[in-house]
Amino acid sequence: MTKAMTRLEGYIVAVLLLSAVLYDTNCAMFTQINPYGISDGRIIEQTVEDMPIIGVAVLLASDNPREVFVWVFGEMGGSCTELHESLQKQEGDTITIQLTTLTTIRDGVGCTQEARAYYETFYLGILSPGDYKISVNGVEKQLRID
Repeated sequence: MTKAMTRLEGYIVAVLLLSAVLYDTNCAMFTQINPYGISDGRIIEQTVEDMPIIGVAVLLASDNPREVFVWVFGEMGGSCTELHESLQKQEGDTITIQLTTLTTIRDGVGCTQEARAYYETFYLGILSPGDYKISVNGVEKQLRID
């Protein structure tokens, strides 16, 4: 064997050893995230939060008896956020509407971060004459029915 051949073999062995070390490091990094090294879309985290409310309007139907509606304008987060729950209850003269969102983060799935508008009209029914407080996630409106 010539000196040049021995030197070339040494370079090849060095490159192979370096490749093996780098490959093992990368595989170890992937196995910490997912044992197969691929994204499988499994749920990593879910968060339930109150929806931010931008505006609330109380609407009265013009006929008698007057039906009451509440129009709500809210904001949902990015593409991984959706409406979770919509609860409505009345205790005395206080009517409460609670809206929550569910954000689901999945392995390997990207989420956009732009805010998305949410709006809905809630039917409160026919209310007896009196003063009412309507609260939607803490945003309050007063209502008087004559």
